[in-house]
Amino acid sequence: MINSRTLYTKLAKYYDLLAPSTTKQECIFLDKIFQKFGNGQIRKVLDLGCGTGRHTSLLQKMGYKVTGIDLSDQMLDMARQKSPASIFLKMDFCSPEFEENFFDASICMWSTIGYILEEEKFKEFIKNVAKVTKKIFVFSSTNHEKEDFQTDEKSEKVILIPDGQIKATMVRHYDRETGIRDEKYEYRIIERDKETSFLDKNKLRLWKIDKIKKLLFPEFEILNIYGDYSTKDLFNIKKSDKKIIVCRKK
Repeated sequence: MINSRTLYTKLAKYYDLLAPSTTKQECIFLDKIFQKFGNGQIRKVLDLGCGTGRHTSLLQKMGYKVTGIDLSDQMLDMARQKSPASIFLKMDFCSPEFEENFFDASICMWSTIGYILEEEKFKEFIKNVAKVTKKIFVFSSTNHEKEDFQTDEKSEKVILIPDGQIKATMVRHYDRETGIRDEKYEYRIIERDKETSFLDKNKLRLWKIDKIKKLLFPEFEILNIYGDYSTKDLFNIKKSDKKIIVCRKK
């Protein structure tokens, strides 16, 4: 599954500035989950769609042996600089090519599963993850089924960078009938008084929780679904911002 978004190629060096600021919180959550459901046996972890290695690098520092896979050469370059002790491979996150049960756990964070648009491909993805995962699979996504979820959204933000700033504008539209969210971005980078603009498009499928439950069967059983990264709040379909699904291989 090739994703040639400008954010993952030309803007890779700025990605961590544009990405969510919850990485540490997410990794603390993952550590707790591994301890709780892994019986102290989770050591080798696969980071599916690792990007710049946000989760890979922190989990590596926590004592896990982490392998990250991604298709963007630019993102992988950034990841290797960030975490030289980790292994990073160019590989489609939907088709991890490793030996059976090679990893104790696999993760797929921050709505990366949304890049899978078709049901049959989602089933294939689950089978491929189950093949290389011995125990635990954790993945997260936006909860678009909450009561106040907006079908149309526009936001603007300014991010400071050395010698300048990035002005990022995002426009989203969600089609309830198809489940597809179209996203358009404009990035204006002002650096040393020089301005460069980039346009970017993205398409995600927001998978409903009932559909996810069906597609996980029979490879995985759900242990818990959380609504945030505290491990205290379980998923509430009407109120939670996220759905973080913790599964165990059958």
